[in-house]
Amino acid sequence: MARFGASLRYAGTRMDGDPKTAPAPRSDELRVGRLDSWKEIAAFLRRGIRTVQRWEREEGLPVHRLAHEKRGSIYARCEELEAWWESRRLTLTLKSSEPATEHALHRVTRTSGMTTWPALSSDARLIAYVSDAGQDGTTPQIWIQQIGGTTLRLTNEEKSYSHLSFSSDDTRIIFSVSDSSGSNLYEVPTLGGEPRLLQRGASHGAMSPDGQWLASIANDGAGIRIAARGGAGFRTAAPELLDVACAAGGPDSRSVVVHARPSPGIEAEWWIVRIDGGPPTRTNVVRLFHEAGLFTLPTAVSWVGDSLVVSAAGAQGIHLYRQRMAPTTFQPEGAPQRLTEGLDGASLPTAAAGRLAFVNNRTDSHLWSVALDPARGVALGPLRRMTRGPGISGSMSLTSDSRTLAYFSVRAGSLKH
Repeated sequence: MARFGASLRYAGTRMDGDPKTAPAPRSDELRVGRLDSWKEIAAFLRRGIRTVQRWEREEGLPVHRLAHEKRGSIYARCEELEAWWESRRLTLTLKSSEPATEHALHRVTRTSGMTTWPALSSDARLIAYVSDAGQDGTTPQIWIQQIGGTTLRLTNEEKSYSHLSFSSDDTRIIFSVSDSSGSNLYEVPTLGGEPRLLQRGASHGAMSPDGQWLASIANDGAGIRIAARGGAGFRTAAPELLDVACAAGGPDSRSVVVHARPSPGIEAEWWIVRIDGGPPTRTNVVRLFHEAGLFTLPTAVSWVGDSLVVSAAGAQGIHLYRQRMAPTTFQPEGAPQRLTEGLDGASLPTAAAGRLAFVNNRTDSHLWSVALDPARGVALGPLRRMTRGPGISGSMSLTSDSRTLAYFSVRAGSLKH
């Protein structure tokens, strides 16, 4: 089962200009100082201008933009470029020295922005997700991408999108839209078109593999809505379940996996709900994970073969875990098996055709600035990001003339100011 990461971070593919084999930056000529154009930066790194611009956009190359100047006014510091290059080289060297694993891991998205809510088509050749495409200050939109191919934006409105899934024939993408009044369920053609309202007051849409029904969660979180093809009208399955937080396809086309509690005050658990009626089946997965020192996240779940795949937090961070389930009783068999490694967080699993996609998160912090009205103290204009690349920045201090900013930054394993 190959794993695809709808993520912000590099996860194993070879990057253009591999630092393990490529010439080093021209540190013999420009060890310190400032480079004031893309041409100078490209010459320093011995690459083309388009390559270094892509590195800045997708891989965190530390390039600064001058305040109150036109968009093309940039500069970079040689010592920061060298530190970035060395960090990139060490990262690839460490990854290449790790023993080969059974499952190859590939990175799907390559922007430096927010990416979340992935969904795979039934043949695992298409992936849909919500992303701001690395554009600071913009509303995240729904995108679709062929694995290894180009992207297509499907939405354009200033709305909050989440909980994506494909229809059974992969011709539509079902998603939730949230505002102050709650959530509503929509669909949009996979290759682009106008979104269409499916259900009001519902979210977490999941269609059966045969396309005969659509499951969703009401805004009050009680029970599972089951609608016929097209989404018009519905009935409620397992109305005794409360605070339903997640719904996904179950082990067959007649069931749904949900995260819910049977009554107030009782811990939530993963349940198997039959859409044709009957009492839901408690899986006891949450209890098993607790015994292993793990806490499952109720945001997403996938049924893969004979197993549940969930995201769980523990002493080693947030990772994806596979839990085998008995085929008739739907009870856990054996201990949870961790699927992801490293320090980055893994969440929101989605599976199809033996492939698993998930969001790979890494904790970074950046410095931002915004213009202020000196008389009223209110913000003027949009936020502007001042730092880029992986790492942590903070502890800012301005000089009295507000022209110089001092701060600490942990980049490439070093402390600097």
